Amino acid sequence: MNAIPSGRAWSRAFSLVETVVAIGIFTFVIVGILALFPTAMRQHANSARESLGVQAAQQIVAAVAVASNLSNVNIAIGYGSNRSVNLMDTNAPLVLGFRKSSSVPIWHFRDNPADAWNSGKLDAGATEVDTLVRVTVSTSVMVSNSVIVSNSVLVTNLSQINIDVGYPAAVSTNQRQIDSFSTMVSKP
Repeated sequence: MNAIPSGRAWSRAFSLVETVVAIGIFTFVIVGILALFPTAMRQHANSARESLGVQAAQQIVAAVAVASNLSNVNIAIGYGSNRSVNLMDTNAPLVLGFRKSSSVPIWHFRDNPADAWNSGKLDAGATEVDTLVRVTVSTSVMVSNSVIVSNSVLVTNLSQINIDVGYPAAVSTNQRQIDSFSTMVSKP
């Protein structure tokens, strides 16, 4: 009962070769797009960590800015707690640990901060630490305890604060991405 369509009706359809070529091109494009996802995810994670590093550096610089002198710089440790660490209490650099998405330090490496920073050996309780921040204060930049900035301005007690942000935390320094921030302050 059904008649076979004439040659004219068949000319509107795609041939098998055309269909296979179209599927091949579609697959090539989709695979190329999917290949971009891991790179985009890594870039997103790095961007979030770099943002955390900038926030941590800003927090430390803000603490220095509001303190009357360098020996009064206290940095809060943890959310809603009364714990803090004084920037100048230790002879070694101050090393703080941060969670992945937090700009508030959750851990202060007191016992061996150099070991935590250099080798990635974290304290037993520091399992949530993802990013390390090392703060060093150098007062050796003083030139006769004062520096002439211009003809009329004199800056005294000039110190340099270096902030290194490294991630991931639990690896040695040569395997860690490190972003460095530095600022000069004039505090007694």
